[in-house]
Amino acid sequence: MEKMKSKARFNIVDGLVLLAVLIALGAVSYKLFHQQVSNIVAPKVKMTVVAKVRGAQDYHFTAANQQLPAQLVAGNALIPDAYIVAVKKEPYVIQNNTADGRVVDAVDPTKFDLVFTIEAIIPKDAAVYKIGPQEIRVGKGYIVKTNVFEVNANIYEMSYVDVT
Repeated sequence: MEKMKSKARFNIVDGLVLLAVLIALGAVSYKLFHQQVSNIVAPKVKMTVVAKVRGAQDYHFTAANQQLPAQLVAGNALIPDAYIVAVKKEPYVIQNNTADGRVVDAVDPTKFDLVFTIEAIIPKDAAVYKIGPQEIRVGKGYIVKTNVFEVNANIYEMSYVDVT
């Protein structure tokens, strides 16, 4: 009978271990889900980004243009509410020096600039705007990636409007 009582009693060490496990679970849950919950409840904006790939090849345009609107990808996951909505070609102009020392613009007949228009719904009050894991700022490099292609571009324009 004495043995039964001692086993059924609450031990302070057991309580401390249980408390430590609960704190650890709470910290892990916070780390994993805090940002996602914040993004869900935060006010949203519709971000429009124009990104340009200099000196692209024709196969880039073909791959990009065949599936519009194309959902963006980060890693192996689709980015929710982020799409390439337009792709266009522009002449690829480079500067060359002539024999007499002048600098002239020349259009490369084999390459072109590829201009992407990307639209995404993102949190309004973020300290840094992001589409997926990538930061969005004019002048910053941006990897334009879908399930069909991936190219490195530079951001030339960005704007946003409130979404209610």
